[in-house]
Amino acid sequence: MVTGIELKNGVGSLEFGTDSFQRPCIYYVNEKLQKQVTKLEDCFLLLNELQEVYDANEIYNDFLSIADKVKKKIDKDLIIKIEELGEKYGTKVVIVFEVLYMHMVLAEQLYKHLGKERICIRLYYLFFEDYTISQCVHMLDDVSEEQLKKLCKEKEIMA
Repeated sequence: MVTGIELKNGVGSLEFGTDSFQRPCIYYVNEKLQKQVTKLEDCFLLLNELQEVYDANEIYNDFLSIADKVKKKIDKDLIIKIEELGEKYGTKVVIVFEVLYMHMVLAEQLYKHLGKERICIRLYYLFFEDYTISQCVHMLDDVSEEQLKKLCKEKEIMA
């Protein structure tokens, strides 16, 4: 089973791991093999800034074209598709999409249902509901699976 993604241009890799509290996480590993836990806040910050240059619908739809195909393991064809988006948005966005992709894969492994929707609903609220980055990151902290399913259905997100 593939447990990571080598980033283009030798800028490092992304790997599944566990943090200091033994919770599953995604690590960025630089070329010196130093590991750093990736944060949703950083991903959402970059995507929020991207809205100043590109249309939010376009970014969101491009992301959904990836999310729609997420399974419980890394798919090399989806990585290629994400890298192709780099021609449109740039290297930083490719890395963010790959981090979010790995978060969706991890969520699909951890939750029997609505794993990838956990990321997609947050992006929806970031782009279209004017939630702050912090609100998006923490919006599902106390949400049951049924409430999440209802939210996804209301916003027509995959569920």
